Amino acid sequence: MARESPPNLMDCQTWPSAGEPHRIRTYAVMALLEWLVFAVVAWGVRRFGTPLHVVLGAPWQTTLQVLRHFGIAVAFVAVSWVLLAVPAALLHAGPGRYVQSLLPRTEVEVGFWLALSVNVGICEEAIFRGYLQRQFTVLVGSAPAGIALSVVIFGVLHAYQGLRQAALIALHGSMFGILTYWCKSARPGIVAHALNDAAAVFYPA
Repeated sequence: MARESPPNLMDCQTWPSAGEPHRIRTYAVMALLEWLVFAVVAWGVRRFGTPLHVVLGAPWQTTLQVLRHFGIAVAFVAVSWVLLAVPAALLHAGPGRYVQSLLPRTEVEVGFWLALSVNVGICEEAIFRGYLQRQFTVLVGSAPAGIALSVVIFGVLHAYQGLRQAALIALHGSMFGILTYWCKSARPGIVAHALNDAAAVFYPA
């Protein structure tokens, strides 16, 4: 079953290969890059006097809100995997050699991978759905167009995984965009994104 591979904003060709014991360092670099981009977005938002929760979604106030968003996230992950199964089969898309090289091999690496998944979930959803999607929607005056434009960028930044996989990831990104629009918050998407990437530990090594 095809799933979205972990995001990456750098040229992956310069990073460790499957045979090198430096995955934890790679995870750290990936997390740092994500947070650097997030920091730029946060700086821009705050510079214009906009509270950060506009990008992330309103803070949880009650346990019921937390449970609701987690429930939505789990349901979204399950449904999106089912919906992506057909296009994944048609495109013959799946984790490429580079993604396979990143998958954790030891318990320590699994722990760092899970931490990376949480970081990526927060940063990617805040950047692409919480910020870019919202900005494009306001700019063009259309929510579908805003989602589509942010998805194009999301897909292009995954082109290093190959065009087929990037297309599948873009499709997955559109689902995340719809989820954020429907919930009027990036928080369910953040949880779903983290769960989706964390599940990559079950990929065959």
